[in-house]
Amino acid sequence: MLLPALSSAKRKAQQISCMNSFKQLTLGWIMYAGDNQDRLVSNDRWTANSYVFATTPPVAPAVSDYWCPGDMRAPATAVNAGFIKAGTLYPLINSVAAYHCPSDLTQLMFAGSQQNRVRSYSMSTFMMGNDAEVLGLSGSSSYQNNHKSANIKKPTDSIVFCEEGPSLDDGCFGVNPVLTSQGGPAVWQNVPAFYHGTSTAFSFADGHTELHHWLEGGSLVKAFVNLTYATSTGVSDPTTSHQDLDWVKQHLSTP
Repeated sequence: MLLPALSSAKRKAQQISCMNSFKQLTLGWIMYAGDNQDRLVSNDRWTANSYVFATTPPVAPAVSDYWCPGDMRAPATAVNAGFIKAGTLYPLINSVAAYHCPSDLTQLMFAGSQQNRVRSYSMSTFMMGNDAEVLGLSGSSSYQNNHKSANIKKPTDSIVFCEEGPSLDDGCFGVNPVLTSQGGPAVWQNVPAFYHGTSTAFSFADGHTELHHWLEGGSLVKAFVNLTYATSTGVSDPTTSHQDLDWVKQHLSTP
């Protein structure tokens, strides 16, 4: 009986640590806007020194205009904390650990050994991101891509950070925001991570964090657990109700 209790306590401690990390990241995100005339930190991977999708990943830059540079598919950047420290948000957070969920056991081979990747989290592409390019939205201008805090219509309902699953590469997370009930695609452009059973950590523009429990989490986990990066973008929603996908759509952007 002791081992299950210890395992449960460990999972609970990891959840608390993860939520604390989300709180740190989101407070840093809020502070950045406060220090920069309300302008949000860049989540556009084409900004200077982002090094996302670089053919030959370079050494970590001294500074980057991107919130967190580096490609989590490429071992040279995925295991190098220098890329986190080069990010625009890092001086406001000053903790490499805040970018990684302790329940994320993903490792990559680098320099002859398996090493933990340093980042588990992404930011909503509708928070100063590049939604049209990432999501392939022909009518993206009809949805709110926030550039300043004042643009955010419902801070309590607007996702900032989330745990991203095997589709993790750059710092953006998103899906097409058009609800399936309104003709939007039943497709996960990026997929969430399930480091906490059938729940995923999110943070919101008002600063609060949430360990969101998916209504059809069992179906999502079953469909997503064995995905690789190559198979994890543009994934058809495995449920018939699409209620979990639509929850994300509703909390990413508004018309």
